Amino acid sequence: MVYTRLLTHVVVAIEAAFSAYKEASQELANLYEMSAGKFTLTDAGEERVLDLKMKIAEKRKQLDDLELLFQYVKKLMDANAEVTFLSGEEFVSKQASEAIHSAEQHMMQLLEKSRLLQLEVLQARQHHIEKTPVDTNVNNDDQENVNAKSKSDPVVSSEEEENKPV
Repeated sequence: MVYTRLLTHVVVAIEAAFSAYKEASQELANLYEMSAGKFTLTDAGEERVLDLKMKIAEKRKQLDDLELLFQYVKKLMDANAEVTFLSGEEFVSKQASEAIHSAEQHMMQLLEKSRLLQLEVLQARQHHIEKTPVDTNVNNDDQENVNAKSKSDPVVSSEEEENKPV
């Protein structure tokens, strides 16, 4: 059956895309977790985070596109199974229906895992944001920018007025 082979190829492509998505997501979550406490990211680490974010977005788009392709192949196989059943080939129809059901269950599991990975990355990012120390020292250049703005702009917020040196 040609359609069964097509379904198999689509599922294998989805598994490959999911595997790459999983690796990138786990690495990004690990970087977030490691940099949330005592460690900070170097410039290379920050670049790696950006690269991983882009790779994750790309793989997420691939997964979405492959999911659409899977839905198309599934409908094609459903129609094929109905035609074979109506033509008297019940065994072939049953095999096709079982293959569709099996592939659909597998797809649902992979998509659920991808959502859990996405949640894991978001939680690690949130933890990273919460634990990263904030520098409360005001830079002299920032203070000069506030002073310059207050001189050029007649409307100054009360917060900027309070920060204005006397």
